[in-house]
Amino acid sequence: FTTYFWVVMHGSGRALTDIRAFRTDPELPEGAVDRFQVLVEDNHALVEWDPPVGRTHDDPAKVYYRVELRSHSNKTLKRFEVWGPSAFFTSLTPFTTYTLHVQQCNSVGCSTSSKSISFKTADLILQTPPSVTV
Repeated sequence: FTTYFWVVMHGSGRALTDIRAFRTDPELPEGAVDRFQVLVEDNHALVEWDPPVGRTHDDPAKVYYRVELRSHSNKTLKRFEVWGPSAFFTSLTPFTTYTLHVQQCNSVGCSTSSKSISFKTADLILQTPPSVTV
């Protein structure tokens, strides 16, 4: 959205109205979320991304991200919204490939979905060995 201010002036330079404001409506976010970074440790994953390039005049406090995590068979496992450009996943299945899609959203709707981002959890979860006493 953009805010414009205007006033009607007489030819002599005298204002005929008070200052008025006009604000355009918010627009749908442009561009897809891109440039992902994925950190996988055991059965947890931290995914971070850069906001999409495009319209940046939306109030940052009103922009959020829709995140969708899918299984290797393309079944949606989790779908949720976050306010910042990152998501943390816990209790993932070991030795499993997951696919992630992210959209930037505002009060009007959401941008196009990001390209599929895939990551794989560790082959096994490392446990602390039991203590041995002699």
